[in-house]
Amino acid sequence: MRRATKYGVVHCTMTDWDREVDIEEVHRWHVRRGIQSPLGSLSGYHGLIKRDGSLQLGRLSDEIGAHTPGYNDVSVSVIMVGGLYHKSGAGDNFSLPQLQRLGTVVSYWKKLYPGIEVLGHCDLIKGSKCPCLDVRSWMVSIFNNIKSKGEP
Repeated sequence: MRRATKYGVVHCTMTDWDREVDIEEVHRWHVRRGIQSPLGSLSGYHGLIKRDGSLQLGRLSDEIGAHTPGYNDVSVSVIMVGGLYHKSGAGDNFSLPQLQRLGTVVSYWKKLYPGIEVLGHCDLIKGSKCPCLDVRSWMVSIFNNIKSKGEP
């Protein structure tokens, strides 16, 4: 189990806007890469936000994830379906219901883990485009012009 939670990390599936993905499919991707939970949880992420905004649970909230090398033991994660435009590559193609649900998830994290810093995967792993969303700017716009760290 995780002893401290410093970061909330937002990811994307890097799939086209019209492709639906669920937590079971992401779990299969991870199993093929040799990533499995010792507790039997689904995928390396703690949750997945589908295109319709519904949230599917993955790993237990206090279980160490398998999503951001070097930060798994101090972070919680969510992955959003999307992040890829077929012809033009990576891009923010998330639906309004997804972004609304992300706001709910982040609010929950901030209550559960006071002082948590919410970032995109690319903010921690240089060279990554994931989650194809500027999480810091999004945090400012959603949480009344506050920084991504601290209470809403």
